Amino acid sequence: MPPDRFFSEVDVKMVPECSIAIEKAYQMEQVPVHQHEFTEIAFVARGTAIHHHVTTSGTHHTDSLIPGDVFSIQKGELHGYDACGTMVLYNISLRQDFLEQFRHLEVLPGWNLFFGNRTSTPRTIMHIPLGPRSQGMEHLDRAVSEFRMQPLAYEIVVTALVVDFLVSVMRSSEFLRPSVKEKMACILDAITIMEENPTSRFSLKQLAQKLNMSTSSFSKKFRDQIGVSPMEYLLKIRLLQVQYLLASSSKSMGEIAAESGFCTSNYMIKLFRRAYGITPAQYRKSAILNPSK
Repeated sequence: MPPDRFFSEVDVKMVPECSIAIEKAYQMEQVPVHQHEFTEIAFVARGTAIHHHVTTSGTHHTDSLIPGDVFSIQKGELHGYDACGTMVLYNISLRQDFLEQFRHLEVLPGWNLFFGNRTSTPRTIMHIPLGPRSQGMEHLDRAVSEFRMQPLAYEIVVTALVVDFLVSVMRSSEFLRPSVKEKMACILDAITIMEENPTSRFSLKQLAQKLNMSTSSFSKKFRDQIGVSPMEYLLKIRLLQVQYLLASSSKSMGEIAAESGFCTSNYMIKLFRRAYGITPAQYRKSAILNPSK
């Protein structure tokens, strides 16, 4: 599969004093297969697409994409998009010296996924839930503005904001999700519905009905693709929302429970403790004492 185009550092306006280039843009209905002379991190801000990706070893992957997905295209790899007319994408271009400068971040779970040897790294997309995603987009929007305007010392600000985003993504193994083939994209539609309606108390039947599927068929296909049941995944989304609100706000347990889809704060506390081994109050205290948590 030869590339239709090769993107150089000049094409993405990368300059010697800054080892990062960043842009945010709507995509055309189709983005032909192309290649870069740098590593790219792609973050889906809005919309959906089909992503075609060929590693340097010749392995070809096709993934369905939804808002919140983050993945890398390493130097020399081929990739392109189909059915992407609704997609808004952040493209973060990283020169090799950036990877060398921040090599110490390889202790993070996501480093090897983004930058490691493709022959030994499972094909998994990182997926950021709604709360942390909004915060990440705020940081990247500022980085885009700095990069476009290039005020004095912009390269320091851009680097700090991008590193903050990458660390937040790579730090948590809970942000991993398996690849989902195009014919199973309806499963990702279910995840989007769950994430974009955090206060809704969906039942399995309601989720299946939204996708025009029987409960049994939806449940089986979801588990086959994602590895857990729809209701287990919904609980994970809710608990991640609780974590985010505990660490980023001073809201009461009752408010957090309501905004995360739990019927009562006591029920939220019970499930949170079962999942993480500590209470929400203990988690909040830990997050305040250790903001990098």
